[in-house]
Amino acid sequence: MRSFRTYNLGWTNHKPSRIKANDGTGNTLTISTGHMTGTDDQNHRQVAIAFVQKMNWCPVRIVGGGDCRPNGGINWVMIDKNSDLSANVT
Repeated sequence: MRSFRTYNLGWTNHKPSRIKANDGTGNTLTISTGHMTGTDDQNHRQVAIAFVQKMNWCPVRIVGGGDCRPNGGINWVMIDKNSDLSANVT
């Protein structure tokens, strides 16, 4: 099972805002948000899908969840496409 993270990179004097995907082993993908029209969560989902496709990890099911770090982001986990590992926790 693999996991990765998407997070926001703010604009600079030379680059617009971007979302970066990183699996912690040196594999990354950075996409400008300038052309994206969705919500922040939808944009992170787009980048996550593009990253999985770039890494040729398809077919797979990915599940994302919040990140408590200061710059936020979404942690993504790959699960078997036929399994349902969701759980209600109270």
